[in-house]
Amino acid sequence: MKLAGATALAGAASQSATAKQPPEANQSVAADESCPARSPIPDGVWTPTPDETILPDTKFETGVYVREAKRDGPTAVVVAGQHGFERSAQDAAMRLVSLTPKQGKLVVIPHADVTAIHGHSYSGDLGNLNRHWPTGEEPKSELARELWSVIEECDPDVAFDLHDSKGIYGSDLADGVGQAIFPTPEGVDAASEVIDGLNDHYIGPSEYSDEYLFTQGNEQSGSNPLLSHTFGGDLEIPGWLIETTRYETSLTDRVTWCFAATVGCLAYHGLEFDF
Repeated sequence: MKLAGATALAGAASQSATAKQPPEANQSVAADESCPARSPIPDGVWTPTPDETILPDTKFETGVYVREAKRDGPTAVVVAGQHGFERSAQDAAMRLVSLTPKQGKLVVIPHADVTAIHGHSYSGDLGNLNRHWPTGEEPKSELARELWSVIEECDPDVAFDLHDSKGIYGSDLADGVGQAIFPTPEGVDAASEVIDGLNDHYIGPSEYSDEYLFTQGNEQSGSNPLLSHTFGGDLEIPGWLIETTRYETSLTDRVTWCFAATVGCLAYHGLEFDF
């Protein structure tokens, strides 16, 4: 693994141990459970003021957080919360908001569809937001168009879409797409290196079985109307769909894995943090 990526994964472990934890951080969620009822940012959790707001004064209003270093460097965009009950992705994104990169700029949208989050559901009032992104076409809803406008304006060098799943990708243990990183063609090398690091630093030393080892999913190149496919099909940049599993795992572990995978890919492409 590149030294920066390896250091980032190790640093993510120490940062996870000291980060402010959301309520129910030790809750274990089975494959068929949704996450508990909550607001977009749980009560009692540090709530920063957004730097920008998407669709203000509407039911879709949500924040954009910008963390920019004094030194020039790459720009990264991180999106989470397209699916309401995928709590770990949102919490990992909020953990990123608490950091400032050593160089470059980090733009985070932790709660993409607040109607899904408020509804404690997979989909919100517009249906499944992560089917509104046809490559080469205009996004299919106003919310998706506004989100895309923010992404395009950033002119990102790398991009992420964070999720969790009821099951495990390619496993007979539980059907789903968790424990996998799905890269764009430009993001394959980083995904491979970071997957090795996740398994060496997190899954291998843990009590989880080998079924929980991270693997690489199919390339996100524009063939499906998912946000991650626009990273490859429209932007043609390194990008990643990161999926952890809810199957017999704790929220704390899912947040840690998602956060570590994200900072590992960021470091691979030159956007690092002090932990």
